[in-house]
Amino acid sequence: MTSVRRLAYSTLFPVTRELELSVEMVAFLENGGQAILSGEDGTEDATGIIRPDRIRRETADAWRAVTNRARRIAGPAVLALDADISAVHRLHRLTAALPTRQPLP
Repeated sequence: MTSVRRLAYSTLFPVTRELELSVEMVAFLENGGQAILSGEDGTEDATGIIRPDRIRRETADAWRAVTNRARRIAGPAVLALDADISAVHRLHRLTAALPTRQPLP
């Protein structure tokens, strides 16, 4: 892969809804990708409620494992996740709660 193409990959920020590195995400990281966003699905976004099966699977150890694997593949990488004051808090009970949204005066 050319260095220009590798640099182009490094500017992309693909979104995944699952806490795993799919074959496509691994290929992306191997080709120069350096950032991934873990988001939620449409129902979770609309209701502000994370699915119970996701809460059970997405433990601190699971987040650490995916983060470590991505960094082994890509080196320094940005692994972001969706956390919204008014809706979904992706780290459900793994971190302190986000502040509540305050009405404007």
